[in-house]
Amino acid sequence: MRENGAEKGGKNVHATNLTELIRDGDLCGLLRLCGTKEALLSHGSDYDFFLAVCRSLPLLKGHPFPESLQIFLKTRFGIAQPITIDHAAEIWRAVADALLMQPTAFPVKLALQKPAETRLPPLQPQANAVLWRVDGKIDTVATSWEAWVRELREMLDEKERAGFSCISLHLSDAALAQKPNPYRVDLSLQATPRKNEDTALLASQRLRFFCIEAQRRELTLILHLDADCQNPIGCLEWLEKTVGLPSLLLVVTQETCATFLPFAMRVHRAPVGLALDSTRYPSRAEFEKEAIALAACYPLGRLSVVDGERLSSFGL
Repeated sequence: MRENGAEKGGKNVHATNLTELIRDGDLCGLLRLCGTKEALLSHGSDYDFFLAVCRSLPLLKGHPFPESLQIFLKTRFGIAQPITIDHAAEIWRAVADALLMQPTAFPVKLALQKPAETRLPPLQPQANAVLWRVDGKIDTVATSWEAWVRELREMLDEKERAGFSCISLHLSDAALAQKPNPYRVDLSLQATPRKNEDTALLASQRLRFFCIEAQRRELTLILHLDADCQNPIGCLEWLEKTVGLPSLLLVVTQETCATFLPFAMRVHRAPVGLALDSTRYPSRAEFEKEAIALAACYPLGRLSVVDGERLSSFGL
């Protein structure tokens, strides 16, 4: 594990390269959101880490980090070259040479700059990203969990044959709070009429099933969390612990982004990202305003958009 403090063994520690200056938990989380592999973040060389920063900057349009880093290099080291892969070696050597002459304790907390006005690039459909919007209503005549599993698998088989690769679900707090077992599921399937508790329990079990099947079939699960959700992160952690999470997209708004961003920045077995649902906004202008606001905390180049019956992304 690298030391990232200004003291070690009671003595001042000085940075020897740019990565030591800027690397911290927040930056690692941001690079993770940009798709940097965990092995590089944990075990890669300092120069490889800086190259990962260079590769990630184009995805961070509208985020304060790129401009803040550029200003830091200009004011601290007189470096004005664009921070790109092409200039990476030159910038790396210039900072290392300057640190030999002017020792600096690390890490340095960059003064975050307000990003310049962001103009959104056009949306582009993602390849092979057609989504199945699952009806929130539990519509089945099955009276046992085994029969319902067969029914759900047949539906998934049919959707896969038709080219669908994403499962889109709306979830309420009541459904997320349930912890079902096969016996309780059988009772809820057999209940006539079904009470609200039965519906919530069945929705929770269906979510668990889709988590398992999406992992097995390598599908993406898109979760729309309803406004009444009180502890969505706790519920997601429970799912991850009990059945595992597939490749996951959490549909957010500007208000809920702060809730889900730390979860997306963690290390998971499969990618966890954020998405916007363009259909929920009354106008294109309102949607773009929301996307620009999210770009200040989440990589715009990695933001997915639920755009009708498929996923799109911004062409960065």
